[in-house]
Amino acid sequence: MKAFLSILAGFAVIVGILAIVIFGRFMGLGFGIVTLPLTKLESQLELNQGVIKKTYDTEYCLANYEWFKDTSNDITQSDSQIQNKSDQVVAFEKSAGDRVSWTFEDKQQYNRLTNEETGLKNYRLDLVGQYNSRTSQLNRVACKDMPLFVQP
Repeated sequence: MKAFLSILAGFAVIVGILAIVIFGRFMGLGFGIVTLPLTKLESQLELNQGVIKKTYDTEYCLANYEWFKDTSNDITQSDSQIQNKSDQVVAFEKSAGDRVSWTFEDKQQYNRLTNEETGLKNYRLDLVGQYNSRTSQLNRVACKDMPLFVQP
């Protein structure tokens, strides 16, 4: 009988250990499910904190400001270039006379001037698009002291 009781006690210990392991597993699983949203929130907060630190970093702010300043100046300069090219086209049209009497060289010169004018306009539109795109990025506008939007 003593042997039977010791076997029964050993069996009870094994069943108890298995019950603790299984119960612990279910508790861990349940705790993991409960804390899953918190883990997701914590990782999102860490990501946001990294973006905020980078956004307000002195070097980043300075480079960001310089890009906006340079691009704004490029847009202003391209306005002058477009106006100058438009003036050249108008002056050429006046000096060349009636289009019907244009020579082949006159037509080539006119095409070159109008192509250059179109190229300058496209360049300006590209700069404005880049500028306006960056102003809509939250990590770009934090350190910028420039207009928030440039008219195309």
